[in-house]
Amino acid sequence: MILVAILGARGLAGPAASWFAVALPVLLLLIAGRLGELERRAVARRTERRRPGSPRTDPAKLAEPWYRTFDAVSQGQQLGRGPATHPILGRAGAWLLAGATVLLAYLALPIVLAGVFGPVLWSIAVPKFANTQEKLQLALAAKPYEVAKDSAITVAAASRAYALLVNARFRDTRLLRPVPPPEPVPWDSQLAEGLFPTARPRAYNGPHNVTILEAVPRGFSRAEMDYLSRVARAGVWRHVATVARAPQVDAVGGRYVTPFPPTVTAHELPIPMFANTKALAYAASARAAFHLAQGRPDSAETALREMLSFGFVMAEGPTLIETLIGVVIVGIARTNLIQLWTITGDPRGARLRASHDSALAARETRDAAAVAADEGYIDAGAMRAIAVAGAVNPRHIRSLRLEMLMTLGLAPCTNASELVFGPALDVREAFARARREVARFPSELALVDLMEISAERMRYFPPRGVLGRAVAGAGSLGGTLLGNPRIAGCSRLVSAMMGNLY
Repeated sequence: MILVAILGARGLAGPAASWFAVALPVLLLLIAGRLGELERRAVARRTERRRPGSPRTDPAKLAEPWYRTFDAVSQGQQLGRGPATHPILGRAGAWLLAGATVLLAYLALPIVLAGVFGPVLWSIAVPKFANTQEKLQLALAAKPYEVAKDSAITVAAASRAYALLVNARFRDTRLLRPVPPPEPVPWDSQLAEGLFPTARPRAYNGPHNVTILEAVPRGFSRAEMDYLSRVARAGVWRHVATVARAPQVDAVGGRYVTPFPPTVTAHELPIPMFANTKALAYAASARAAFHLAQGRPDSAETALREMLSFGFVMAEGPTLIETLIGVVIVGIARTNLIQLWTITGDPRGARLRASHDSALAARETRDAAAVAADEGYIDAGAMRAIAVAGAVNPRHIRSLRLEMLMTLGLAPCTNASELVFGPALDVREAFARARREVARFPSELALVDLMEISAERMRYFPPRGVLGRAVAGAGSLGGTLLGNPRIAGCSRLVSAMMGNLY
């Protein structure tokens, strides 16, 4: 079994070899038993049955007469009586065998626990995504109203601009490309009392994004126009315009330093805090209100369409939360565009509303089935199939495929076979397809590679509790002896799960 585990860790043996590891010892045991039986029959003598009532013979009393007889007949021979002491070597061998058995059982603990906790891991790791696809489909009704792309904007410039808008909002800045601190904006502080009485703040510190446009026909005070002017001229909008008009944005490359350090896992990559990013969408309505109040409806439209385009860029980001926030931003910008075009009498407002209503009606007919599919995640095999299908489906959004790949990176931790022999063919093919179909930049290739070795990198996670440290210790020792870092990594993950469950 140990030999098979070592060969499996090096890719020299597959799961079929595990049958050999079990069958060979059993076969040898049967052969040994049969040979012993043949020997007993060949050399054993008949023993006389002890008569009823006859005294039992004490072997200890027979030892000394036997030795005297042996000495008498062995005169001149080199062979002596043998040691008269206790069989220390035999006892030591027995203790060593018992210790080796306990050690092997301890080293096998992570492999056994992988089979026990594997189904639980699938239920935790597979994301519930029923509404994500539907929300994006609903948002796509506004796709024709994006601003035109500018081929002069490079991927590097767009990625830096995106990082300036997002990276500065991280709490955990490890692994991130350094960016300048965010520029101050008027909505960083609370709106002064008395300003915009019909558009007081709700979702952020600035004027309400819906009622501020409705207030334009009624006019604004000088103090209110001064505030709107500062919003419209904030430097942050040039970064929004760069991202919105860029043909491509490398969110991963602009966010993280690649190649990734050798001790980091994909699960440790910091996730952006999008509250301030979403505030940009609300503030864009105040920017549009300023231009509209100045008699520049085209500029007001551009401000909202740039925000709409920015939301679509976010929706194509590498994480599901990024997609969801991007969809929310698209929804805010769409609502304000419809409102602006209604105020200005532009027929595009009615067309956009009709497109949205049509997409909404179509979505409602699909939601029940999608939610039912999410709630049906019970069987581990079915959840694994969902993860594989989600990772390879070209109709799924990029962030969903990447999230499923991150889950599949932990597949070796869900069963003993993949823990010993490595990911199965379906998982390997899913990662191969992602490299061809999902990754667009070297940074995204590095991210896919990092996800694929998640099970190995988990060995850097700290264990929790006495039991967790015992399991992690068994995995570290076994992984080192067998040359299999998956065992060490998955033992850390299992120990963390045990800490949460017990």
